Amino acid sequence: MNRYTFHIRAGYGDETAAIVKQMVTIGITRVAVLYQNDNFGKSGLEGVVSALRTYQMTPAAVAPVERNSLELAAAVDALAKVEPQAVVMVALYKQAAEFMRRMHKTGLRPRYLALSSVGTDQLISLLGDDARGIGLSQVMPYPWNDTVAVVREYQRLISQGDANPSYSYIGLEAYINAKLLVEALRRVGKDPSREKLVHLLENMRHFDLGGFRVSYSPSDHSGSKFVDLTVVGDGGRVRR
Repeated sequence: MNRYTFHIRAGYGDETAAIVKQMVTIGITRVAVLYQNDNFGKSGLEGVVSALRTYQMTPAAVAPVERNSLELAAAVDALAKVEPQAVVMVALYKQAAEFMRRMHKTGLRPRYLALSSVGTDQLISLLGDDARGIGLSQVMPYPWNDTVAVVREYQRLISQGDANPSYSYIGLEAYINAKLLVEALRRVGKDPSREKLVHLLENMRHFDLGGFRVSYSPSDHSGSKFVDLTVVGDGGRVRR
């Protein structure tokens, strides 16, 4: 853990646990994993394996893809052999989109699920109508719903002077980050310093940013365990 880094988003383990729980709930037992062969991908893979273990299950198959590479033939072959009911993609949008295109050519139609870090808007843009049905874990509240106070604030600010505002998970996350930083600096008061800010944040427990709570300690800078599950619907619209 970096002492000077504080997150407001849930970890990959939280996201994969929510994804696996949903799959088990609807009766999926044959789960394959595509993962980027770096710390990000391996962390996500570990999360899927750990979550499946909770239900006395193991992945039907796993396959790596190198970072920034679209060489996916071996991964497609390895995962297609087990005819998975679902594939969890711990990869970024270009790799995920190319993987899905190649899997479609095999005639298989598993459920596809991805973590929030995939790049939701970019993935939908690349796949067009083929993005429909992809499951996505999200670590921020739904930005198109005004039932959460911080979302209402974000929408109000984004829509000022804009008749057709464009809301997004990335935009909402940036707003919540900024709101937390401003509030922390306000609490630090006069003569702020890095050490004062770190001390304050490490002692911030269950702070409510408007329906989205963060909590830190000297041994935990993750901030949040909030995970929401969404799906890509018609027209590329992300729906809950």
